[in-house]
Amino acid sequence: MALIDDSDSALVGRDQTLVAGTGGRHTASQPIAALEWVEAGPQDPGGPDHGLLRDSLLSFATLGLHQAVTRTRLRRWVWSSLRIRGSALAYTGTVSELLRPLIAILGFILVAGLALLIAKLLAVPKPRITPSPWRLLVTIPLVYLLGLTAWRARAWLLERTALNGATGALGGSPHGYAIRHFLTALAIGPTLGWIIPFRQVMIHRQFVDGMRIGTHVLAVRGHARVLLGRFLVAWLLFVGVYLGAVLALGATMGPKIVAARRAWTWPDFSAHEALLMAGIGVAAGLLMAVIAAWYRAGVLRRLAGMTALDGTPLRLEMTTAEYLRHALANSALRLGTLYLLAPHADAREARFLLSRLRGGVIPFAAHPDQVFFHSDRRTPGGATA
Repeated sequence: MALIDDSDSALVGRDQTLVAGTGGRHTASQPIAALEWVEAGPQDPGGPDHGLLRDSLLSFATLGLHQAVTRTRLRRWVWSSLRIRGSALAYTGTVSELLRPLIAILGFILVAGLALLIAKLLAVPKPRITPSPWRLLVTIPLVYLLGLTAWRARAWLLERTALNGATGALGGSPHGYAIRHFLTALAIGPTLGWIIPFRQVMIHRQFVDGMRIGTHVLAVRGHARVLLGRFLVAWLLFVGVYLGAVLALGATMGPKIVAARRAWTWPDFSAHEALLMAGIGVAAGLLMAVIAAWYRAGVLRRLAGMTALDGTPLRLEMTTAEYLRHALANSALRLGTLYLLAPHADAREARFLLSRLRGGVIPFAAHPDQVFFHSDRRTPGGATA
């Protein structure tokens, strides 16, 4: 279920293959889709296009706590829109359960902050080395805890996913994932970001390989080298945009910044200069967002291609232009509402990706057990065989 919750994964199934957007109606002469995306429509009161103003106001009034209510409702809508062999998934999680990981992280941050405050009140001497070991004592466990929390959140999500009475489960070890998450996060800086493709494949494999709902199993086969070509282009473009922004700022504001630094004062920028700097920053940020979305579109297609449902490879049928439009609109929804409508953006992401996920189909059988598996080649009649 990782695609449904901000990641690069696919849905679970076994003895079936994934097909989305096929409508949900079948006759004896039609193949039965192993997975379908079937929703009531844009006016469905449970969908992500409904209640935007209400949810944003309530989230603002409750300091974000209302998002747990919104996320629960939208997850039920997403899950109910998925059909596996004609049976809808069901989300059984509750609002109170969604708050527990957040409370655990906030509690850890509170305890760590109190520890630092006590150390300051006791006049514990500050180390003369950088970074401070006191900060490392907070940062290292926090990064590890974030990985552990991410794993347990996914495991919990599958446990709250029901299909004909069967629930889901992750394979592997939460501590094994947390260690890899921690080590690869530390390596991002020293490798100038080149660990990112390997980290993305690692996260996808750790979450998806062995994922199951009842008897339905997903497997991941592949290597990060399929992402390296696209990452090289994105990395070079990022560096180019960054250097361009730095040079533009240096050419326009450099003399004033250098003069202020020599005088040990803050530079006194005029309103026009401040607007110019803001414009350069916004332009660079938008270009980087487009580059990131372009890269992610390729990553999603590659990760889907690495994923197999009981030996049947999956594919994500979307163009880069489609994903760019979707990603930019979703980013505007998040940033424009200060993330108050993040649950709506997540549900839109799930709808966009799952409705384009493709695999094989199950040909019609008189009895549910009379199921045969086929590739994606076409028969003369147009059905997948």
